[in-house]
Amino acid sequence: MAVNLDQGKRLNERKEEMKVNRVALVSLNEPYTREVAQDFKDGLQKAQIKIVNKKPDAVIVLGREGSLLFAEQKFPGAPKLFLKHEKKCKKCRSAKRHRLTFVNRLKNGGFRITKLPKIEAAINGKKKLLALNDINIHYKPPTALRFSVALNGKNVASRVIGDGLVIATPHGSAAYFASITGKKFSRGLGIAFNNSTKKQRSRLIGRNAKVRVKILRGPGIICADCNRKVISLRIGDVIDIQQSKEQARLIRFGKDYRLKLR
Repeated sequence: MAVNLDQGKRLNERKEEMKVNRVALVSLNEPYTREVAQDFKDGLQKAQIKIVNKKPDAVIVLGREGSLLFAEQKFPGAPKLFLKHEKKCKKCRSAKRHRLTFVNRLKNGGFRITKLPKIEAAINGKKKLLALNDINIHYKPPTALRFSVALNGKNVASRVIGDGLVIATPHGSAAYFASITGKKFSRGLGIAFNNSTKKQRSRLIGRNAKVRVKILRGPGIICADCNRKVISLRIGDVIDIQQSKEQARLIRFGKDYRLKLR
């Protein structure tokens, strides 16, 4: 899901004065996407912008939501121009046709930055995970997960039995959170209980809220977004989840935010 224009207005957005001299490219491994990526490489070289794999000034992301999540994992905090692989969007601008315009605006700093909140999870006060979309606590087959949930120090679910739960950001609310609840949201954080034996209502909480999950019976796992780094959970483990001070930064060209590859 790309952030729509209305949601973008509600988020922290500002004019970016920086000029881009170093760019990283992250692309979906499909024939047409590879073709567009090569076109961008040619355009960047003509504009004398260096293509790098480390410490980029900005990142061009070609693909779908997973490509953006991967790019944020690899280059956290770097401004990202996300060109979603969208075939049916009639109002979207073609990345292939307008690539030189995009490159020139990057080079000259002619863009705005939309900041997106991220969330973090600490396991037993030590290991930390960071997510743009969601933190997913899940059972490990064959047994269901048993856990409790506290919100700002107050117990809200004392003994949940089920597949687990998801804590999502507004950006991630259109993904796993929506598949469980059928809802999306634009502010704060969301908690969704996944396939619990006793129905638990989803919760929308403030951005400063603190969530604590305690594992009562495992085993289980915890992961962030599409990160392949999965951490095992055992009985007694405590997971503290809250909004992070770190943010993702997306590049917007005025009202031309919805872009496509075709």
